[in-house]
Order: sequence, then structure tokens, then C-alpha cells
Amino acid sequence: MVNEGSAKTRERRDRDRSTAPKQGVLHQGVLGGAKLNPFGDLHTLQHLSARFARGLRGVFEPLLRQEVRCWAEPLVVQRFTDYRAERSDALTAWLPLIMTPGMAQALCIMDGKFVLEILDMFFGGTGAAPHVLPSEFSPAAEAMVARIGQMIATPLKTAWEPMARFDFLPTRVEVNPAMIADLDGEDAMIVTRFGIAAGNAKPVFLDLVYPVSALKPHAPSLTAKVVGKSAEPIRRGATS
Repeated sequence: MVNEGSAKTRERRDRDRSTAPKQGVLHQGVLGGAKLNPFGDLHTLQHLSARFARGLRGVFEPLLRQEVRCWAEPLVVQRFTDYRAERSDALTAWLPLIMTPGMAQALCIMDGKFVLEILDMFFGGTGAAPHVLPSEFSPAAEAMVARIGQMIATPLKTAWEPMARFDFLPTRVEVNPAMIADLDGEDAMIVTRFGIAAGNAKPVFLDLVYPVSALKPHAPSLTAKVVGKSAEPIRRGATS
């Protein structure tokens, strides 16, 4: 399982994340003269991400048919257009997740190669993906992305419960984020990244992206100091 992407942008992003505050969040630039992140250090959200990472094992071990290691990377706050520019132009699954109550929209983003590897395993293969990726997903691949979205919704809800009672409803996967409604390139987003590694293979990454505007009502809880387990990300073998 190899994470496809631009080596240069991947290296830059990994370097930025490696220098992020251990219990804080990396702020990238400004938006309209104002800070992208109005919250400050998102202690609680980093803690919730670590909780969610532990729950991801129950999602991907059955799909990959082997034990996996999962961890949460440090948070990043950036404009959506900047986040999009850092990603490869290769096939990517952009899956909107409606956060209820309300109609806020998070995004689950996975590399297309990873999706196709899982799909091959689902049909009894060895987890091989085409050397040249297609430009869009087949109906079977779209169904697999929807299934993964449904599978992560439960541990994601559980991770959020100490702070807010959200349900996460997957909608239709897109290969072009420009096709996603109510999403503007200038929107400030909180990017949470999760590493998934099996055996000695290089890790792949799943991103959950939250609009800053949707989380503003929960600002006091998001920035509260976590009592108990450390809010630091779980990082195990997080080499790309």
C-alpha cells in the first residue's frame, strides 16, 4: 500500500507537520487579513483525533485482512485551496460527510490507489491496483468508498461524543472537489490526518477535513485542556 502523491508537496507537508507544536496546531497563513484559526490550540480536537485513530483499526483490519497500526498526525489549519494544491492530481476519493444536527459538511479524503487495493482484496485478490490509475471510480469502487464512509462514521461519532453529539452521514463520492456543493476554496479548514500501516509496507493516509465555521459554536470545548490521557498524536512508524 503506497500513498500516491507529489513527492515535493508531500515532503513539504511532512516537514511542516514535523515542526508543529506537540500539543498544538499548525497555522498556515491568513485569510482575508484574519487568522485562519480563530480557536488557538485545539487541544481537545487533537485528543479526539487520537481516540478516532484507535477506532480505525476495527475499520481497516477486516478490509485489509491483517493487523494494522493507526495514528493521528498533528492538526493543520489552512485554506481549502491550499490543501487541494498539496494533493496529487491522481485519482482521489472526496467523500462529503454531513454532520448532524445541522448541515455542516466534513470531508473524508482517500487516495484512489488505496481504494482500489481494498476493492481488489474485497473480491478475493491480493490487494493490487492498476499501475496506471483510471481517471474516475467504477460503480464498484464508488460503493467501496461509501462503505468505508459508513464504517468510519460509528468510531468518528464515538470519538466526538465527549465534546459534541454529531452523526456523520456519507453522501456521494466525487473525484473532483469542485463538484462538492457549498465548498469554497477560501474556506478555512481543519485538516486531521490519520496514518494506516500494515506490516512493513509504507503507510497510507486518510484525511478528515472540517470547516472552521462549522466548529465555531464548539470553540470553548475545542480549546480546553485535556485532563487524563495525553492529547498528543499517536505516531507509530509514521514514515512516508
